[in-house]
Order: sequence, then C-alpha cells, then structure tokens
Amino acid sequence: AKMTGCYVVGSAGSDEKANLLIEKFGFDNAFNYKKEQDLNAALKRCFPEGIDIYFENVGGAMLDAVLLNMRKNGRITTCGMISQYNTEKPEGVYNLMNIILKSLRMQGFVV
Repeated sequence: AKMTGCYVVGSAGSDEKANLLIEKFGFDNAFNYKKEQDLNAALKRCFPEGIDIYFENVGGAMLDAVLLNMRKNGRITTCGMISQYNTEKPEGVYNLMNIILKSLRMQGFVV
C-alpha cells in the first residue's frame, strides 16, 4: 500500500514493534495497541479523516473500533481474527451497522 502512495498506519503489541513498522518498513505511523486505553481514540488520532482501506487480521475490539472509523465506501479485507482464536467465549462485534451506514465492503479470504 505504501508503494502505491497510501497513508499507512500499523498497530503492534509493543513499542519496539511499532517503531520497527515506522523505521524499517516505512509506515507513516504506528501505535502499540496494548498501551492504548481506547482503540477508537487511537484510530481517530491516526486517521483524523477516517480509514479508507483496512486489512483485518485481529478481530474483536480492534475490528469494532475500526468499524467506527471507516470512511464512506471503505473496504475491509479480512484474512484472520487472531484475538479470537483461543478464547473460550469470542468477543462480540457491536458496530456492524456501520457496514450499512457507511456502504462498506468487507470480504474475507483464506490463504
């Protein structure tokens, strides 16, 4: 995405990994999701205009926050939901209405 001129933000589970995304891989911004008290606020800070394209591989609370921050006609590509794989009771996603309200396209695939 970065090679085609997109503004790219990543999330990682440590400050070290977030810095690696910026310094080694050229992301425009990155944040440590484990340190964020409010994922919705973190996404608003990183995407003040909203998210056009999101690569979903986390699920749960992150996907819920992303749905609130998507722009109209945004696209979500889904290939995993790692936060839900080993839980006894998977988290619900409450902001699905945004798929309709914002005319989002969400499509999954398996590699």
